[in-house]
Amino acid sequence: MTSPELNENIEKLNKNPISKFFRWNGIGGSKELLKLAAPMLLSEGSNTICMFIERIILGRYIVEGQQIGFDACVVSVSYSVIAVILWVLIGLTIYCAMQIAQRIGNNQDLVGETLWQGFYASIIAAIFAAALIPVVRPILSFLSNNDDDDYMKNLINAEVNYSTIIMSLMIMFLLYNMSSLFFGAVSETTPVVIVNLVCVGINALLDYLLIIVFRLGYRGAAYAICSSKFIGVVIFMILIFRRRDFRDRFKLIKLSSLKPQIKFLIRAVLVGLMVGLVNGIDSFVWMMFLILQQNVGEAAVTSAGYIASLYETIMIVIYGISAALQLIASKNIGNIDAIKNSILTGIKFIVPYAVIFVILELSLSFNNNSSGCWI
Repeated sequence: MTSPELNENIEKLNKNPISKFFRWNGIGGSKELLKLAAPMLLSEGSNTICMFIERIILGRYIVEGQQIGFDACVVSVSYSVIAVILWVLIGLTIYCAMQIAQRIGNNQDLVGETLWQGFYASIIAAIFAAALIPVVRPILSFLSNNDDDDYMKNLINAEVNYSTIIMSLMIMFLLYNMSSLFFGAVSETTPVVIVNLVCVGINALLDYLLIIVFRLGYRGAAYAICSSKFIGVVIFMILIFRRRDFRDRFKLIKLSSLKPQIKFLIRAVLVGLMVGLVNGIDSFVWMMFLILQQNVGEAAVTSAGYIASLYETIMIVIYGISAALQLIASKNIGNIDAIKNSILTGIKFIVPYAVIFVILELSLSFNNNSSGCWI
């Protein structure tokens, strides 16, 4: 469909000024964009939501003889390091999901083998994450000015312990993300929303039980989020492989689909890492900020952690829209006008949202400056 035909079609489908402005109906319109953005928002933002809940619960976890906020400081700093690695590696699953979306429109027989390549890419990424565990301690020690202090040594040891648990079980995060993105790529959004909400609820419950009831502190937080991801992976796998239409249409259990494709995996690693590096820039900035704040004290790290969680929660909306745009573009390879239309639609949502966020931030800063505080 050419650009004039596409615009004419959009004009016919959208009758009132608001639907015309946001291009509600039509290829790459707001309806399609938001339908994909909501599950992608939950898929890519569930870690942020879980971490926000953990920080709140850990902020109320008190151990006799231990400084208040110690465990919250541990999780805030160590997860900031993990988040950089996770975002970089998630780029591999995003690339595979884009390939699935492209093949939905071109050759559905290849969807099954692409999904399996995504699982293999997740395993490769998880092995890479586990191999980085010995690097965590030197990084934290190098960026800590008071690493000779006994308290700082205990803090770094705890951060390394938390990081070791998460990075050893990184496969859960990656398979969870890959499975969630698969449903988005095939436009089955309801399972993504339900499973993500269920897993966030399970994580919150496990956080309370393991941190507060069983007094496991930061270790309980690590076990809680890994357990919730494992449960999510199991649910997603059941939903994917028990559906006969998926098995038949996508050739999910065909032997040829199970074969690893070396060229595809190499391309997934190279392209996926580039995508992940772009997505991980924000996390890297927050990582440096939080690590340097631990030299000031627990209160500084805790408050910085809450600010980071708030920022990441706000950014989830933009991440969701961006992921939806990637899937729409992949489905419409060769249809430049449809891709342009979806990008224009996305900009009409992102720009006002960003402007509102900036105005609110400036208002909060002005109010705090007036009362003698600043954020």
